Amino acid sequence: GVVDHVLDGINGFICQEDPADFRQKIEYLLEHPEHRLRMGEAALAYARQRPWEKVMEMLEGYYEEAWHLAYRSQIF
Repeated sequence: GVVDHVLDGINGFICQEDPADFRQKIEYLLEHPEHRLRMGEAALAYARQRPWEKVMEMLEGYYEEAWHLAYRSQIF
């Protein structure tokens, strides 16, 4: 999922399942525009390294692996 692509503190923040944690991180970004800018640049650079075609190929590979595992388990 999306969390797999977040480098915490580098290209985004991973928040706990707690509204207070989310609020703290938003407040931090509001108070530190230079860090917010660096994170935005890092997020864009990260995304440019992962075009949709490559992401979809990886996803198809995961599906194929899951299918093979499920198929093998039915043989026994």
